[in-house]
Amino acid sequence: MDPLSASRLPDLPNAGYASKRQKETSDAIMFFMRMVERNRALLLMIVVDGIDKWLRTAGTVWRGLLIDKEILTSIYRYFVLQAGPNPAEQLLILHGSMELEKRESWDKRKNTRELMQSAQRKSLADLRHAMKRKH
Repeated sequence: MDPLSASRLPDLPNAGYASKRQKETSDAIMFFMRMVERNRALLLMIVVDGIDKWLRTAGTVWRGLLIDKEILTSIYRYFVLQAGPNPAEQLLILHGSMELEKRESWDKRKNTRELMQSAQRKSLADLRHAMKRKH
């Protein structure tokens, strides 16, 4: 038995196909999932927005393809596994880092960097406090 098997992600959800249209559906799903895998911010936004929004949005976007709710749900579950623990906190950190990098590229003042880092710490503290109240 492989000792690391529990730490690996499962195989990608597979729609399976017997016709050309089903193959196109499966290819569209795999292409999208790989694109999301490479875009951490998009992955985290999908997970943080929740399964209801995912089902509405993906169902609308892929309306012409043969994708049922069960497949969309398995795709979402896979995204949740990829996101890991605390996706909302990860997203906040990622957005803060991206904003800080963008601002530092044109504003080299130390005070600006310190203000951005302070705002990011406050946002994280607010998020943690809100999550504690929720549980």
